[in-house]
Amino acid sequence: MNNEQDLSQVEIIALEFYDGAKEGFALSVGNLGPSYFKLIAWDENQDQRLFVVISIAKLIFDTIFDLLSLGNDKPVSKMWLPNWTFRNDKNAE
Repeated sequence: MNNEQDLSQVEIIALEFYDGAKEGFALSVGNLGPSYFKLIAWDENQDQRLFVVISIAKLIFDTIFDLLSLGNDKPVSKMWLPNWTFRNDKNAE
């Protein structure tokens, strides 16, 4: 893993965010451990939210982190919202 030090501080990789993570990957959700989550319902004030959560292997979380790290700045907090830009090695100088 290229970003082992960076990964140690990231607990959530948010793929979508609106007043909180709506979809992404987490190192731990309850007793499930590494997981993928997606918001599926909420009340009109968005105070209560319902998520679907699926357990994944830690290797999947690590691989997603590594791939998204290719085109993004280093994470600076436990919740990371990477942009969807990937480095093109053919154009790298």
